[in-house]
Amino acid sequence: MATLNGIKKMYGICSHVIRQTTGLRAAKLIQQRAFRVNGALRQQSFDSSEEKPQFPGASAEFIDHLEFIQPNVISGIPVYRVMDRAGKIINPSEDPQLSKEQVLNFYQKMTLLNTMDRILYESQRQGRISFYMTNYGEEGTHIGSAAALDPRDLVFGQYREAGVL
Repeated sequence: MATLNGIKKMYGICSHVIRQTTGLRAAKLIQQRAFRVNGALRQQSFDSSEEKPQFPGASAEFIDHLEFIQPNVISGIPVYRVMDRAGKIINPSEDPQLSKEQVLNFYQKMTLLNTMDRILYESQRQGRISFYMTNYGEEGTHIGSAAALDPRDLVFGQYREAGVL
């Protein structure tokens, strides 16, 4: 319980520090990053029907709808996705209908989690705290799964799940 309270306290401190030090710069940075990503996407042509996951050793196919799979029928677990690499919704019936404000809120929380990780990891390396496991690379899974929860839902978080809390 003490660890959970400590993480919540550090999350609040990091959130306050980011708001105080960045202010409008954070909003401008988000716009600049979005601009760069959009510019990079415009320069490339995509054919989403021929795309395959680009993970080391991956041979799975993309699917645009969720379904139960039978392990004796299918070879490999397909990769579910809503958008193609160009940011276009593949199957309109699977569109989560998120507002721009919601998406920016998710992005801000992922950025905050990354900043919190950096501060706590450096504190652990300096010996100011005894133990901390980072969430690097898992920010989207935390924020996305937490977004589906009701505020009254109970979460039993563990290492590398600070974003859900």
